[in-house]
Amino acid sequence: MAITYASVPEQYARVQKNMKAEKLDAIIALSMENFYWLSNAYVTTMQSIPDRLGAVISIADEDPVLLTCSIEKSLVVEDSWIKDVRTYEEFQESPIAIIAEILRQKGLQRARIGLEMDYIVARFYDELKRELPEVELVDVSRLFLLMRMVKTPREIEILSHAAFATERAMTEGFFHARMGEKEADVLNDIIIRTLQSGGVEPNGSFGAGPKSAIAHPIADDTPLKYGQIVSVDFGACFKGYYSDIGRTAVVGKSNARQNKIYTSLYDVQRRVIDKIRPGVKASELYYTCIEGLHKAGIDLSLSHCGHGLGLGLHELPIFSPLCDIPIEENMIVNVEPFYVTDEGYHSEDSMLVTKDGVRLLSTYHDHSQILEIPEA
Repeated sequence: MAITYASVPEQYARVQKNMKAEKLDAIIALSMENFYWLSNAYVTTMQSIPDRLGAVISIADEDPVLLTCSIEKSLVVEDSWIKDVRTYEEFQESPIAIIAEILRQKGLQRARIGLEMDYIVARFYDELKRELPEVELVDVSRLFLLMRMVKTPREIEILSHAAFATERAMTEGFFHARMGEKEADVLNDIIIRTLQSGGVEPNGSFGAGPKSAIAHPIADDTPLKYGQIVSVDFGACFKGYYSDIGRTAVVGKSNARQNKIYTSLYDVQRRVIDKIRPGVKASELYYTCIEGLHKAGIDLSLSHCGHGLGLGLHELPIFSPLCDIPIEENMIVNVEPFYVTDEGYHSEDSMLVTKDGVRLLSTYHDHSQILEIPEA
């Protein structure tokens, strides 16, 4: 057999290349994220109803096979490039048994097969082993994360819009807010603006004053008071891809100490951003951040200072001392130093890695100075 499609998406070409490198006969994508990444079919019920399994079975040097619950067939056929779409009846047939039958049909009952061990639950794993006792199952959870690091043109387009729209919603939410307004009301305004720009499932932390020093505070009915630092870490889902923006604001006017801390944090963030280019290791970027913060007399209050972004909120590479993954062109990454004293200061931006640096995506408004929430 051979791949019969005149052309295949970039994702499938990567899977084929990595199957050969890892000496795998097939790879099964079961998570909603990897099912979507490979098939282009965004089946949200795979997340909300985990038993409603879907699978993309990628076979070495062959066309893929897609399995979905019958209720989702019309969506999958409409959106996916995969032609061999098979279904099962929910509550009547076992999707694992059908996956096993597909593998037998393809002569893979004794094959070496990649499986997302971070995703599959024990009972489904046990069922697959009972169905195919001679199959060698290999964990490809990390392999999928590595394959997804470099974004396709479609992914870059979605993530670029997501970053800009989220930052705009947050910034306009700050400028529309007023001293005395409740935390929850300000956050809800940001959420509404994000929904209007196409984001769904908005999720964010919002804290003013002492609460800003909490990594992920929950907004409540506490009114905003003059001089308080407001720290927000917020994002949403755009066509399956995440945004993640962090900003610091002040109610009214900032004082000299607040300005010094924030400006120092922002300057270090820019120093890290300026160092990003293909070939630089993620760990080098972490140490650049640590060195800059120490020179400014402040610390990093997280165990990382940046991360990849995409179908997951924190994807590889992670800017930490343990991650030596080199930066590559067309990655989408976030840089987010966070410093906690009696208040919390956060600056997080998304960017596209280019051949000689980065292109910032969260560029709606200059935030080199603390954003101000008006008094009245």
